[in-house]
Amino acid sequence: MTYYYKILTTVFVVASISVFFSFFLIITSAAVITEIQNSEVIKNCLDKDCNEVYLELTKKINTSLDKNINPCDNIQQFVCGQSRLESFSEKTKVNYDIMNKHFENLVTQSGDFADFRPFKLIHDIYRTCMSNEKTGQQSLDLLRDVIKKLGSWPLLEGDNWKESDFDWIDFSIKTQNIGLASFHFLDFTRFQNKHDGEPTVGLLLYVTSGEFSRSALSNSVIAAYKNYIAKISELLGNTQTSKEEIDEMVTFECNISKLNKDQRYNNTEVSLDELIKQFPSTNWRKFFENIRVCNNETPTNLSKSSVIKLPALSDFFKLMEKTPKRVQANYAVWKIIQETILYLTEEYRDLHREYCLTQKCMVERRETSCLSVIGNYLHPALKLLFAKNFYKNGIDTIIAEMAENIKEQLVDLINESTWMDKKTKNQRIEILGNMSFVIGFKDKNNTDDEFLKYYENLEIDTNNYLQTLINLELFDQKFDTYRNLIKINSHDVVTSNYVYKDKGVIYVPMSMLQEPFFSVHYPMYINYGYTGKAIADKMAEMIVFKGERLIENVDWIHHEKVSCFQRQMYNFISDINVGRPMEELFYAGKQISEHIAHKATYRAYQKWLTKNGIESSLPELPFSNNQLFWINSIRNSCDSFPKEPIVIDNKYSIFDFYKMRLVTNFPEFYKDFNCPTDGSFLKNYGPACSF
Repeated sequence: MTYYYKILTTVFVVASISVFFSFFLIITSAAVITEIQNSEVIKNCLDKDCNEVYLELTKKINTSLDKNINPCDNIQQFVCGQSRLESFSEKTKVNYDIMNKHFENLVTQSGDFADFRPFKLIHDIYRTCMSNEKTGQQSLDLLRDVIKKLGSWPLLEGDNWKESDFDWIDFSIKTQNIGLASFHFLDFTRFQNKHDGEPTVGLLLYVTSGEFSRSALSNSVIAAYKNYIAKISELLGNTQTSKEEIDEMVTFECNISKLNKDQRYNNTEVSLDELIKQFPSTNWRKFFENIRVCNNETPTNLSKSSVIKLPALSDFFKLMEKTPKRVQANYAVWKIIQETILYLTEEYRDLHREYCLTQKCMVERRETSCLSVIGNYLHPALKLLFAKNFYKNGIDTIIAEMAENIKEQLVDLINESTWMDKKTKNQRIEILGNMSFVIGFKDKNNTDDEFLKYYENLEIDTNNYLQTLINLELFDQKFDTYRNLIKINSHDVVTSNYVYKDKGVIYVPMSMLQEPFFSVHYPMYINYGYTGKAIADKMAEMIVFKGERLIENVDWIHHEKVSCFQRQMYNFISDINVGRPMEELFYAGKQISEHIAHKATYRAYQKWLTKNGIESSLPELPFSNNQLFWINSIRNSCDSFPKEPIVIDNKYSIFDFYKMRLVTNFPEFYKDFNCPTDGSFLKNYGPACSF
């Protein structure tokens, strides 16, 4: 069974950028640091708890800070030059490990909330999953029963198995109804679509993956796989010589794997009626109305549905037509058996380990696998558990005040504009006025009674983990996945460490509202620079990209304000071969959006400082509040892009150059870092821009 659900993923794109600077710049940088130290009154943190938090923050910043670089010459390298993370996978693993530890601690301690049933279910599932005693003979007995319900395995039945009894659609429906989340012929994904302006259901149809969909075929791998099947069949009672049957089913699976690999995006969209005409021998209505995404309580109305079919579909039916049903059934039942082997007795697991010596099996830590199951089937309860532990008092207030402060600055910036007409200003201000926020766990106002009611019929077999998995799948099928507590929306998954926007709503996920990203104990130059800037980015994107053009009746792409930003990058890197993700830095809209966000966040923090006074500085870091704001707003991007070559004047990568362009558009940056008044960067690379 494919039970893994990636709850501990993250969406940061990663890298570090390194640059070599001359000895002259190193000496200049030291002078700048000295000036910085003397430029503003520094307030020290005297409270013990405060000191611990500030020391940890200092450590994090020092990890990437390169004090030998002059921030007035290369702010990106100054803030991020010592960052050791060099790849997407490495950064992903770091964030994954942080979140994985949080979840593991929560789940293993959820027994502390045993009087609240949803949390007890989490605890029971984890405990059952982690126990070797909850797998074994009882799971093997259950598997034998499942095989009988599916019509038996022809390999074991010999001539007693009747080919006329098998149909791949019926088999898929039976598999689902038993409680196995496993399909090995065709599957589909349901999504919202539109037809003539009316909402309809779209169905993306695809050939499922086989054993070799992600690995290269070789004679040794295929031989090991056949031997594995033969030995498992012997443990299940096969006394016959089944070489020919095993050869046929493995050949069929190789072909399924090839079709899965061959699927591409050059697909076509057809109506259900057109699909029926093209493949009349298939009972499409039966398939679509009974497979899992169309749950038993509310079957999909297929009258206006459209189907996206892949080119491999025709080849799939050609393969099915020439393949005897006995071979199809041998393959399908084997896949069910194969996916349960890790829950059976030790002799079965020994064979799995032996097979994995020749084939690269995906091996997860037991803890990770158990967490994945909980994240898949008890997602709402897990979010609630996370919220009750990490969503501390005061977070709502701080984030809401930050967001409102930033919104006010954006409105002021729009009103202060001398080039937008009144209608355009009102349109932008209206967008801001209609903007709403979801902070943290959006179901936090639901009562515990709603969670109790939702999970009241879910039973966990604490003596049989395979039965527990089946119970979870059957429970999941009974509920519409777009309703109430089980509504799983990408905007509120607790492992996303960035802010989302969608249809006028900005979502700040719970995971971003905890250390190391945010804390009620952090100084506000950290919270504004990091989380505040992330929120401002999404607000600015809404202003720049949503609705009508920024300037009514004007080709805004060629407007002087826009052209200024366009020239800032294009004039210096137009002849450089730039690939993703760097190419987005050429877009004026991207540059303008980030410019607006930085300006609004900086002004919002200044307003906060005026009201609340200077904050304590970080120990051993000779920086003012404003400098720490800039450092933390840049620190967001320390690992945002892959390592890039130095391509501009032997000093800058494209991303370094982009960040210098960003900050040198602000006179405040020059003032805060005591940069030379001649503005050497602007002198060499052109004037600043303002929107």
